[in-house]
Amino acid sequence: MHITHRARRRLPGLLLAFGFLLPLAAPASDSTPDTLDLDRRLKVVERTLEIQREDDAAKARSASQVSASEKGLSIKAANGAYALDIGALAQIDARFYIDQAGVSDAFLLRRLRPVILKGSFGDWVAFNFSPEFATGSGVSGDGSTASIADAYLDLKFSPAATLRAGRQKTPVGLEQLQSDALIGFTERGYTSELVPNRDLGAVLQGVVLKQTLSYALGLFGGAPDGRDLNRINADNRFEIAARLFAEPFKNDYGLWRGLGYGLGGSYENALTASPSNVNDALPRYRSPGQQIFFQYVNGGAPNNTVLADGRHWRLAPQLYYYNGPFGLLGEYAVSRQKVVLNGTHAEFGHQAWLVRASYVLTGEDVSYAAPIKPRRPFSLGGEGWGAFSVDARLEAFAADPKAFDLNFADLGKSAKNARSAGVALNWYLTSNLKLAADYELTRFDGGAAAGKDRPNEQAVFSRLQLAF
Repeated sequence: MHITHRARRRLPGLLLAFGFLLPLAAPASDSTPDTLDLDRRLKVVERTLEIQREDDAAKARSASQVSASEKGLSIKAANGAYALDIGALAQIDARFYIDQAGVSDAFLLRRLRPVILKGSFGDWVAFNFSPEFATGSGVSGDGSTASIADAYLDLKFSPAATLRAGRQKTPVGLEQLQSDALIGFTERGYTSELVPNRDLGAVLQGVVLKQTLSYALGLFGGAPDGRDLNRINADNRFEIAARLFAEPFKNDYGLWRGLGYGLGGSYENALTASPSNVNDALPRYRSPGQQIFFQYVNGGAPNNTVLADGRHWRLAPQLYYYNGPFGLLGEYAVSRQKVVLNGTHAEFGHQAWLVRASYVLTGEDVSYAAPIKPRRPFSLGGEGWGAFSVDARLEAFAADPKAFDLNFADLGKSAKNARSAGVALNWYLTSNLKLAADYELTRFDGGAAAGKDRPNEQAVFSRLQLAF
């Protein structure tokens, strides 16, 4: 006869109860137990079963909790003090260029983070460790080798004060700070080219005023515009970065609840020790098609190479608005830096702006920080088709014209201005799986031989993304 697990757990108590009640089932005799003895026996049985129930509940409370969902694999201690969340991100791209001489179409493993570890130790210590294995693109998409995307510790003293130390995104640009899995286009725009990406440092950050105002103030090694700092701080200087962002109607349920606006900025006194590490401090600006269209003169020797030579500051006013299926993100960025070329000192300021609109055709909500979750996920043979969204982006970049006038940049190789327009279609089969395709048209001023305009860039990118 088969005995279930639950029955086996109850067996000792049942046997004890049977032993106490057995005399009650015996044939009646002249010496029947009195009422007090019967009551005592019943209370002992009830207490025995109560103790067993308490013991079962205590074991359930002390057992670790393991769960798997669309958010990944989660392991938590019973008391919630210790937790480990395991996620992943994979982005496989196809890039095609229309009428682009010298530019190759390609398949690309854009990002591959197979093990993203996030967790907590007690109430005030948390961590994030995300290795990057996409050797074809690197974290910044510039051909670097496998590296670390994020690796930091959080000391959470309170919601108003958290100290984050390690490799992380520098808190300046709005589009740059958005998760790599959530950007509406396969690649970020011009404003992200003018602000730093990931760097090694420490940030004090938090939210105050009933969660309507967030702040961040950090000290970093100093990454160049649009890229990571992948080496030790070569110039022995540090960069200060700060950001304020307000969501004044976050606690309301009216029309303006999804409005947020703020300002990010950074300051550094940057120097280039030699032309061999010029790329550690100076920018190489890329188009939406990921082609370099502006860089300073670099001849390989100190007398013909532009070097960083002091003050470098950035400002990035920014805003977004999200309401149901509609989203809007806007940003302006300026990067101004002192440089030197063969003893001639100068300071140049480059600027960019972008506006990106999103609309979910199937009606699901869109936001800055959370993935679109289809109401009816795609299923083979089923009725669900997932969610569809369309994104449109207008943006422009303007280099400082004095950089060409003073021959710090070559008009035959670098463009003075770039203007781009793009449209993207995203198909969210599930909240974890996305197919995306976008088209971008870019027009340049300058950047070709004899100072002529660089040919228009027409790029068609597509992406298969798995994220959880």
